[in-house]
Amino acid sequence: MPCCTRIWATPAKGSLCAVRAQTAVHQLTLLRAGDTPRVISELDTLLDAHTMQLASYEENVPPDLRNSLVYRALADVRRYRGEYPLHIDNPTVRAEYQKALDLGMKPATQ
Repeated sequence: MPCCTRIWATPAKGSLCAVRAQTAVHQLTLLRAGDTPRVISELDTLLDAHTMQLASYEENVPPDLRNSLVYRALADVRRYRGEYPLHIDNPTVRAEYQKALDLGMKPATQ
């Protein structure tokens, strides 16, 4: 996922790329040190944060601007969470997370 295309044109992209590079170094260092459970935990947390942000995708993005990649990604998350369930105690948060997962059941041609 190349985020750094023409970073000089968009300062925010440059910052995003720097953060992603820093995260990759951190996780690779942990993996090389044998701390796989910590990396899995961090990646799970990152996945869940991204998933929660997509729960309101259809409320915020008009139909003509929606990207099929979002639906395919949420389908992948749905399959992953089917195999590795997430435990959420808060019913409101659980419902919002489920809302995102349900978007993964829609056709990717949205």
